[in-house]
Amino acid sequence: MIEQDEILQWLKKAEDDSAAGKAIIDMSAPAWTACFHAQQSAEKSLKAAQIFFLKDLQKEHDLEILLNSLKSYLNTETIRQEAVQLTDYYVATRYPGVKESELTLQDASEAMKRAEKILNFIKQQIQK
Repeated sequence: MIEQDEILQWLKKAEDDSAAGKAIIDMSAPAWTACFHAQQSAEKSLKAAQIFFLKDLQKEHDLEILLNSLKSYLNTETIRQEAVQLTDYYVATRYPGVKESELTLQDASEAMKRAEKILNFIKQQIQK
C-alpha cells in the first residue's frame, strides 16, 4: 500500500513542522521561523489530502490553490481562512528583508494554531 504509506509520510512531515514551530516559540527564537514551519505544516497536510483524494499532489506552495483542488471532496470553507492567512508566510519568511522582522512570537503562536487546525481537519477527513 504505497499510497497509504505516502499519505502517512506527508502527515508525519506536517506533524514534525508543527513540533518544530512550537519548539521555536518555546525558545523565543526568531518568530519568522515558526511562521515558516506553520505554513509548511499546513502545506504538507493539504498534500497528504491530495494524495488521499486525488491520488496525486501539486508542486505548489499557495495553500489556497491546494485547498481549491480539494473542494469536491471536503468542506474547504472550514479551513479556508487559516490557509489564506498562512500562505503569505511561505514567501515572507523565505527571503531576507521581506517581512520577517515584523513578525512576533504572538504571530507565530497564531500561525501554529491555524496550521494545527488544518492538520487536525485533514487527519479527521482522511480517517473517515
